[in-house]
Amino acid sequence: MDLLKLLKLSPVELATALIAIIFFILFLSVLIKVKRLERRVSGFVGAENGADIEKALGNYVLEIKKAMDKIDGFQEQINDITKKLELSIKKVAIVRYNAFDEVGGDLSFSIALLDDHDDGVVITGIYGRNETTTYAKPIRNGTSNYKLSAEEIDVIEKAKRKFI
Repeated sequence: MDLLKLLKLSPVELATALIAIIFFILFLSVLIKVKRLERRVSGFVGAENGADIEKALGNYVLEIKKAMDKIDGFQEQINDITKKLELSIKKVAIVRYNAFDEVGGDLSFSIALLDDHDDGVVITGIYGRNETTTYAKPIRNGTSNYKLSAEEIDVIEKAKRKFI
């Protein structure tokens, strides 16, 4: 009580002063936390002292939109490439054989080159002692409008089951 007499404060005044000091300390604590948050936000968005945060966020949104546009363009390119790949030769098979009994060495051949839809070509080379003949026949859906030899049918079936 001597302190109260020395300061000439009533208990109500002393309580008010203590509450004011507590609020001042809380105010300083909140102020420090706000400053820390401003620095973190400024570092996050790249703005100085928290200024122009809205502008910085707007710039990030524009960059994201540009990136999304690029991604859409890439997706279109991927779709085009995928369509073209369906038409590329992926299934290949070759069969070597003797077309004639008197010629050995399996010098005759048939090769099938097909895409995903089993469209393509079968090429046959017939080797004989005096001459060699080569044929190419178009293939649609694994078959041809031209008469196919047993070797050509065999090589087409093998190619349909293969992928490069």
